[in-house]
This record gives sequence, structure tokens and C-alpha cells, in this order.
Amino acid sequence: MIAQQTCQQSTDDSNMVLASAIHEIKNQFNLLLIEIDKLTAQLPDDSVSDQQKQFVNAQTLFVANQLSQILSIYKANTQSITLHIEQHDIADFLDEIAQRHQRNANVYNTTIEVNCDPCLDGYFDHFLIQLIFDTAILNAIREPNVSEILLHATNEDNALVLRIEDNGSGFPEEILQHRIEPATAAPHSMQNGQFGLGLAFANQIARLHRQDQRHGAVTLSNHHLLPGACLSIILP
Repeated sequence: MIAQQTCQQSTDDSNMVLASAIHEIKNQFNLLLIEIDKLTAQLPDDSVSDQQKQFVNAQTLFVANQLSQILSIYKANTQSITLHIEQHDIADFLDEIAQRHQRNANVYNTTIEVNCDPCLDGYFDHFLIQLIFDTAILNAIREPNVSEILLHATNEDNALVLRIEDNGSGFPEEILQHRIEPATAAPHSMQNGQFGLGLAFANQIARLHRQDQRHGAVTLSNHHLLPGACLSIILP
């Protein structure tokens, strides 16, 4: 019994050290992002330099997003994650995300559009749902066949459905048939199997959103409003 308690205490201590290390790396990387912005701002204003700055910003934003996901997944798996559910204006939420990513999308000649009822609102954790959007968008804009990304939302069957779509080649059939596990399933990309931590993370976060006996979910499809991949976040 004493040995078991000692082992459990050691595991708890290791978990705490790991969480602190991830959090510290994330904080240090955020400081690095600030310095990168300062340095790139000093580059001359010409088309080549501007494209280089946008490329650097796109890559650093991608890494920052991955670090945030790792920390969130860790907290979810250790049941230490806390949801901050608030009411949000969905059109404003989507516009904010689109504007933040458009500069990086320009590097890949990709446009980001928003289609949403201006009166639509919903209740969810802003930071965590934004992470799902960030991951999907960052991966989609890196796909060579994608030139258009659409963010939109609707109310369906008494649930808020948020969608990220693109006009690429869509999800392969084997991915559409693959069940998305809520924890650490093999993640996939919007097209080619490189979604980073994406699908498992997205489903795990969606499932944390609950109302009565219902919980959130993530579904995949092709050819919704655009001819490519469509990731739907369903929140009760």
C-alpha cells in the first residue's frame, strides 16, 4: 500500500512538472513571437520582404497553436482543465478569427470568408473553440490545393454548429470512415493526414461542452458549401 501511494505521488509530481514545463515553454515562445514581430518590422518594405515576414508569422503562429493544444490536451487528460463558458456573438467571433489569419493566408494566396447570421449567438469556451478553428485554418492554408476557406455557423436541431470548410480535394474516404476518439487518436489533416494534434483534440474539447444529457462533437464531411473538406463543431 505504501509503495502504491509512493508511486501515485511520484506520478502526480511528474505530471505537475510536465504541465509546468509545457506552460513555461509556451510563455517563452510568446515572448519570442513578440521579438520576431519587432525584427520583421525593421525589414524594408518591398514585396519580397513582406512575403518573408508573412511566412515567418504564419510558421510561428502554427507552432504557438501546437503548444497551446499540447497544454490543453494534457489538462483534459488529467482532468485539470476548466471551461469558461460565456455567451458569444458568433459573427464577431468568426470575423475576429478570419481577420487574424488572413495575413498568413495571403502567403499562400488563400482567402478566408465568413458567412453567419449577425443575430446568432452561442455559449462556449472562447479560447478552446478558437484553438480548434486556429488548427483547422493553419492546416488548410498550407494545403497546395486550397485557395478559399469558409467559416460559418447555424442553429441545427437545437445545437450550435460551427463549420470550417475549404475548396481543396476533401477528406480521403478512409478518414471519413474513421471514428474520431475524444482523447489521443491518430490525428489527421484537412486533406493529407497531417492535421497535427487536430481531430482528437477538437473532439475532446467539443465533448467537454455539455448541456443536460448532451455533449458536443466533431464531424467530418466533404462537399458541404465548398467542394472540399468540412469540419463541423456541434455544441449543445
